[in-house]
Amino acid sequence: MAHFVEALQAGQTVFGLAYGMFGEEYERLVDTHDGAHITVAVVDTNILINDVKYSLLAKPLTSLMEATRIGALKLFASTTVRDEVWEKLGDEAIARKLKVDPVEARQRWVQRYLPWITFLDPTGLPLLSTRVKDIKDPDDVPTGQIIELLRPDVVLCYNTKHLGHFDVTSEGWVYVALAYRDISRREGMVIGIELVGTFSLNATFGVAQLSLSIVGKIDKNVWLIVGLVLVVALCCALAHPTSRRWLQTKGEEVASAMKHTAENIGEGVARITETMTTVERAAGEARRQLTLRPERAVTPPGKVREYATWILARASGPLSAEEIVKRMKDAGYYTASEHPERYLKRILRAHPGLFYNEGACWSLGCQGL
Repeated sequence: MAHFVEALQAGQTVFGLAYGMFGEEYERLVDTHDGAHITVAVVDTNILINDVKYSLLAKPLTSLMEATRIGALKLFASTTVRDEVWEKLGDEAIARKLKVDPVEARQRWVQRYLPWITFLDPTGLPLLSTRVKDIKDPDDVPTGQIIELLRPDVVLCYNTKHLGHFDVTSEGWVYVALAYRDISRREGMVIGIELVGTFSLNATFGVAQLSLSIVGKIDKNVWLIVGLVLVVALCCALAHPTSRRWLQTKGEEVASAMKHTAENIGEGVARITETMTTVERAAGEARRQLTLRPERAVTPPGKVREYATWILARASGPLSAEEIVKRMKDAGYYTASEHPERYLKRILRAHPGLFYNEGACWSLGCQGL
């Protein structure tokens, strides 16, 4: 999976690519497949600096960023954190302490981190909780505000002095990132198999079509990723437990096609099957390790703004206001209004530091970036 994500263009993720290509079909798979889950993480300055250091000294694609590029882990930080990382990586004294070259460090930050992290600017919002009011350092307030807004599954943060009361993960965060990477690899592979199976079934019945306009917009490196995923998926569809169940429910035609492909590829199937088994085993162990850690308490959203950030933080791509409202209602939001999307749009437009408009759809992000 690592060499798949290396070929992605800036800001692209495997999940996002699947969403862009398959749309509602991808959403259906995410809704029905227990394994396809997006983990929302808020990250602070020193975690990112240490990850950049490890990227330079040991492994260019770290566990944290591999999981993020797959899309199963979504990283959020404040624009204050973004600016602090840039400043500290360029500081000669800090660079010497980290044993990295400041120019290289900044280049790595810009090329391999910035495009995949969503930065938010909560300036202008009232203090959202007593926990935020209790923060002593003003530079940490934006991170506290974002935590309260997103209600993340995990907060990766060394700063337990000022942010410890937000139930952060400090000690052992590297192992947490490693666990999310292993889980992400499994989920990315399974989603690929599911999508290939669905696409193959639709093609069998002659109803799957991609418009030339869409095809023309897809980068050649993306096609490389798709091709690799197709080959891997076709090879191991019969060997992977989840895929066998899928094939049993979809009919003999697809199963026959998968089997024929596997037979033609021959010895490669055994190697890929072994890889899939290893990925599945690693993901299972990762889940077990995460269960040994205290689970972060996540309270349900209350106001429209909170519901909107909750939904968009866990979406694989931009959503229309109508779709956001639908998912808000699925998450427990109630309104008597006949057109709640109108009020929602006013809320979204009122916070350009949080919500980004892309045509008729919305996503999280600072408009000024």
